[in-house]
Amino acid sequence: MLRFVRSVLLVCICAALVAACTSSSSSKQATSGTTPESPVPKDAVHISMIVADLSILTQQHLAPDIGDPGKVAKAVVAEINAHGGVAGKQLAVTVRPIPNTATATAAAMQQVCVQATEEDKPFAVVITAAVPVPVVQCSAVGHNQLTITMDAWQQAVYNDAKGRLFAVGTSGSASIERQYGFAPALLQTQHALDGKTVGILNQDQPADRAAAAAALKAALAKAGIPVAAEATAPLQSLSTCSQTDAAIQRMQQAKVNFVFLLGENLCGSSLVNAANKVGYKPQWATLGNNVSNTVAQFYSPSKENYDGAWGLGGAAGQETDEARACNDIVARRTGAKYKPGTDAYGFTSLTCLQIQTLADAMNTAGQPLTQDSVMKALESKTSVPMNSGPPGSLSATKHDGGDYLWLEKYSAAKGTFELVDPTPHKIP
Repeated sequence: MLRFVRSVLLVCICAALVAACTSSSSSKQATSGTTPESPVPKDAVHISMIVADLSILTQQHLAPDIGDPGKVAKAVVAEINAHGGVAGKQLAVTVRPIPNTATATAAAMQQVCVQATEEDKPFAVVITAAVPVPVVQCSAVGHNQLTITMDAWQQAVYNDAKGRLFAVGTSGSASIERQYGFAPALLQTQHALDGKTVGILNQDQPADRAAAAAALKAALAKAGIPVAAEATAPLQSLSTCSQTDAAIQRMQQAKVNFVFLLGENLCGSSLVNAANKVGYKPQWATLGNNVSNTVAQFYSPSKENYDGAWGLGGAAGQETDEARACNDIVARRTGAKYKPGTDAYGFTSLTCLQIQTLADAMNTAGQPLTQDSVMKALESKTSVPMNSGPPGSLSATKHDGGDYLWLEKYSAAKGTFELVDPTPHKIP
């Protein structure tokens, strides 16, 4: 089962990238790692793919094994071309990796974005797992490029992209506001908030944490559930937080016994650890990256305190026929075979579905093939294949394909989140 987690360390290196990307650049530096399809017809439809290199983190078990997105891209494009290509033409892909993504500077990520947009001059850009939001903004906003992604972005990013940004392939691609805004209603299917005194623990960076809190508070207010206390811990290097003791003390003083943990990754685990040190054990509830096998490992020092934490997962359903078909394509064309249920299996199908969804829109867009016509074709998709669970959807007003969340609980014995309710709950 795929459980998506963005790179644990990326949040520390993104702040300067958006401004840098919005200014035009004529960088002609060496592009080691570039892997264009060759040979390709002159009239081929070109796409660029930006991928993360998580090898350092994966080796330390700090990030999931996302397989080889570049190899997946080439295999899927070859399969598409073997069946007629797109809009009567061959499809070509150039893969642009961000070397050592976890430690890459803003300038290094800017360079990759410039290469993928200005230098490649593609019809569209596909951005795969673990690439941070400033790169997405650089492509879709700074360079006005049709951009296909797979993560949960805040609505402001979609607004700024003016229709050029789409997220597909996984239920976890639902926007941050939709996911956090649905959290109270989903928990109340189990009466989890009945009689509880509610608090929110957050971190100050990245910017999407503020969007998550705003959506959650609005949903709680609508449900008539007051927030007794709220605390935000400053984010430091390596995704850890400071002033965690003060944040926990605020929860205790307000007699909070149900905490929404919006702090993610190492920051979230440091907040739980601070609670554990003073014997504070509320009912925890969390969402997003925390509900993943990789990040769940960070909570092991305080696992007894965290035991029974609610998790609202965005990619917990059974693998789909489309996911199996995608892995079959990659196995047949590259020899790379991954075990169903592993991270590499899930991310392989996810990358494949991103390309297939774009290619299908190109084939249905009609002639002449333009970004606007493909955007309209994408917006007409009322059913979008996902790598797990039911299909998602797109529309003219909804470019985030994810539509479902699942309820899970953290098991201290297993060190992972386990499904409590296998029913996929549709997000409004």
